[in-house]
Amino acid sequence: MSHFMKKKIPSVIILISMITGFMISIQYHSTQEILSSNSRDITELRSDLSKEMERKEALLKDLEKKQELLSQYKNNHKNQETTDIMKEELKKSQMLAGLIPVKGKGLILTIQSNGQANSDQGIENMVVDEDLRTLINELFANGAQAISINGQRIIANTAIRNVGNQIQVNQQFIQFPYQINAIGDQEKMKAGLQVAGLFDYFKLLNKELVIEKKDEIEVPAYVGDIQPKYMKPKEVGEK
Repeated sequence: MSHFMKKKIPSVIILISMITGFMISIQYHSTQEILSSNSRDITELRSDLSKEMERKEALLKDLEKKQELLSQYKNNHKNQETTDIMKEELKKSQMLAGLIPVKGKGLILTIQSNGQANSDQGIENMVVDEDLRTLINELFANGAQAISINGQRIIANTAIRNVGNQIQVNQQFIQFPYQINAIGDQEKMKAGLQVAGLFDYFKLLNKELVIEKKDEIEVPAYVGDIQPKYMKPKEVGEK
């Protein structure tokens, strides 16, 4: 082996070593960059995950508040519906008891003189309490919902009675001619009076029962004391 060849071999080895070292250095730096990049990715993922968890918790709290508000609204709505039903039932009870004025479709009936001479003379021609009670009962039996006589509301404990030659309704004197306002089915009430023969009956008294159909008539509220004076509720266990 020549002297030149001996000198050339170390030079090649040195060159190869340098290249190898350079490659190892590059690989090392690349590995460090990858590791650094992976470390950053994990940190960012953890940060993003933490933010998502916080946002999820905030959404759950917001959802919980909205569900609570919805529950309150439903309860309030149910309570309002119950209150409305109770108010409506109270109003119906007050109407039936005669405690409030009412209006509606019905009949106006007038018992008046038939125009004949001396028609109002003589006790035998007088309209008496029993005549008015019969008329009122027929109206109620045929669907009347509210009735008044000369402005006096008829309720369950209304007294219609003779006092001398006059008639009292709710302890108030009423004067002839008598006007009855009745709210209810017009045809049914009129038919009931006809079947009962009341038109002919008043003719025998020289009176005339005149009927007017009205789309809206008024019946006033009962004026008087309806509180029970002698009754009281029985206690549980009381004999």
